[in-house]
Amino acid sequence: MVDTVLQFEGDRHLTYRILRTSKNRFGSTHELGIYEMRAEGLRTVANPSEILLTQREEALNGVAIGAMMEGNRPLLIEIQSLVSPAAYGTPQRSSTGHDAKRLNMLWRYGKAWWYETGTARCLLKCGRRNSCG
Repeated sequence: MVDTVLQFEGDRHLTYRILRTSKNRFGSTHELGIYEMRAEGLRTVANPSEILLTQREEALNGVAIGAMMEGNRPLLIEIQSLVSPAAYGTPQRSSTGHDAKRLNMLWRYGKAWWYETGTARCLLKCGRRNSCG
């Protein structure tokens, strides 16, 4: 009989590891621990959002901050996009670690919001967001 099953995830070339509970007879399985591998051993990461966000003073194009839940832990994540002109008639959208169909669905919702709010019109007209009136 097994009381708990823990899964230790991470790439051997990266410094951070995730400890995830997949089965627990006596409690919740919605817990997550993030650890940093150092020369002296593993160290608990108290605020994982710090490592998931790039520290910058100025705003950058193509960077958005999003909130997500991983188990019972809220995390802030940074989403970066790279945009380049399409060589063919149909642009290609791709992602790493996410379902491409879900990505396309989110893209359509974001595009619809962009046009509905007038942001696209303002950016094309005066180069600033929602400042044209």
